[in-house]
Amino acid sequence: MSITQLQDLAQEINRKYSLTPKQIIELIENVETKLSIPLRIFQNRNLGIFETIVKFLHENHEFSFAQISKTLNRDNRTVWSTYHNANKKVPYKLKSKFDNETIMIPIEIFSSRESGLLVTLVKYCNEELKLTNSVIAKVTNRNYKTIWAVANR
Repeated sequence: MSITQLQDLAQEINRKYSLTPKQIIELIENVETKLSIPLRIFQNRNLGIFETIVKFLHENHEFSFAQISKTLNRDNRTVWSTYHNANKKVPYKLKSKFDNETIMIPIEIFSSRESGLLVTLVKYCNEELKLTNSVIAKVTNRNYKTIWAVANR
């Protein structure tokens, strides 16, 4: 899409919905952050949580490293090296058969740097999805005691 086409589209949206260019940009950014990933994608124990997220976003959703780093609030170089390390461990594309999964995790929960990614995942599953620790352990192929310990921190 050319700049002229984008400007025409922005003017049409402004005329139709009375949105400012800033509001249009915010809407577009919010659409990007509403991306969700299936909980079962974390079943692969060869990869860590961050490696799984980066690999899945890059290969299955065709995110650039810059998009991933912005979405996850991480340095671009960290994302790049994480992807390459993950690709050495698991050289094939992660299965996307889980795309129709009913248990979906919004990607924006991983952008917070306050706690670890597994802690964030378990907390979201417990508090928002009301999943028990045993269900989380089973779905993510993790040890129940690990999930319990993370949930009780």
